Amino acid sequence: MEAVRPESTLDSLGVDSLAAAEILVDVEISTGRELPVDLLRRLGEVETVRDVATLLDGVLGPAPP
Repeated sequence: MEAVRPESTLDSLGVDSLAAAEILVDVEISTGRELPVDLLRRLGEVETVRDVATLLDGVLGPAPP
């Protein structure tokens, strides 16, 4: 199993569209915030874990300390 690194691609981690949708639901639950409906489409346009973090940071803002 590959270690998850910022440069890991979603494909190499086996993240397909269903897994991406499940991840977004988990993010909504863990943050208590509703994500924009177009986020799943935008998630399909990124390649790496770093890209996902950047996308979520743009939507949610930085994590609290």
